[in-house]
Amino acid sequence: MLRQIRLFSSVPIVILTVRGDEDDIIRGLELGADDYVVKPFRQLELLSRLKVQLRRQISPDEEAPVVCGPLRLDPSTFQLKYGGKEISLTLIEGHIMHNLMKNAGHVVTHSKLAEAVWGEDNPGLQTV
Repeated sequence: MLRQIRLFSSVPIVILTVRGDEDDIIRGLELGADDYVVKPFRQLELLSRLKVQLRRQISPDEEAPVVCGPLRLDPSTFQLKYGGKEISLTLIEGHIMHNLMKNAGHVVTHSKLAEAVWGEDNPGLQTV
């Protein structure tokens, strides 16, 4: 089944099993599993292993720096560079700058920008 899944998907696969023989572990990993956890396992360790797999699944588009003229923004750290000078941004400033740079050359309304930054929890949204 692992081989078939790997033909069309790169979804993280973590095997949870009671089979702890070295041969079983090697076979599971070689067939396409990203991790192999033998029962009984510690809950926090499993949670950490799952988080590691999810971090690895960040798409290349999200990791790629956004370049707009002399500005270069690393979306993962919100480190902004302008003419070789590094400018640290807060989380909110980073989200705003990222959204503006991705939409360079287009009008970005206040409501669209607020929605992109704060989502449905936008403090400026007024309900009718």
